[in-house]
Amino acid sequence: MLMPNQSSMSDGGQFSAKPFLSREPNHLEQRPLKLIVILAPAVVAFAGFFSARYAMFNLSLNSIDILVVLSRLSFIVGGVLGVAGLFPGRFPGRDRIMEGISSVLLVNYVVVSTVLDPMIDSWKNIPGVLTSVAWLSPTILGGVLLPRRGMWRPGLGCWLVLFSGSVSLGYNSCGFSTGIGFWNGLIE
Repeated sequence: MLMPNQSSMSDGGQFSAKPFLSREPNHLEQRPLKLIVILAPAVVAFAGFFSARYAMFNLSLNSIDILVVLSRLSFIVGGVLGVAGLFPGRFPGRDRIMEGISSVLLVNYVVVSTVLDPMIDSWKNIPGVLTSVAWLSPTILGGVLLPRRGMWRPGLGCWLVLFSGSVSLGYNSCGFSTGIGFWNGLIE
């Protein structure tokens, strides 16, 4: 295998092979930025989960209401970023076709999550919690992989939808007889 900028003997020095990992965006070659992009979904998930837990144990209705509004807003903005990923932009180091596919998948995820609202039943039993965590796994995967490939709009959309789902999961895991979902409000 030829190394970058190495010439082949058969073509008189005119051919240079590209490295195998040349599809990786140049702007993420620094290790700290890669680490931040990998750890960001975990930080977003923990922030949503523990802010909901804090709001519940603080038992302040204002903080619960603000958190629910913030959760819904992040869910909507995540869907809007998915739609924005469908339109071309001036972002270097990304594959437009893959960004379009991932944006369509994110928008479909938001629409199906709005209709089904799988987080609403996570407070009832352990299988409900496991279903909710499994339901969040595509946003975790998209939140890790998409920004590393330079697809920031659907990647940030995944982070926001993950925050919304984590807030729902944190609120619902308190064991009260109410539940919130991605879109549905407090149910008593």
